[in-house]
Amino acid sequence: MSACRDPQGVHPRLFFQRVPEGKVVKNRVHLDIHVGKDRIDEEVARLVALEPRPRGRPTTAGRG
Repeated sequence: MSACRDPQGVHPRLFFQRVPEGKVVKNRVHLDIHVGKDRIDEEVARLVALEPRPRGRPTTAGRG
């Protein structure tokens, strides 16, 4: 596992993790975006306005 972190702590951290599955298709990127429970709807609307292809509903799984 590896991570890239902004030294000033302003920008998000990028975390890289190997998966056990072998590569069978092109490389892909999965991003988990953590914005806080009170900002989920606002952030979803902002990202959808940028025209990504959302897959599923954001969750707070694993968050305290």
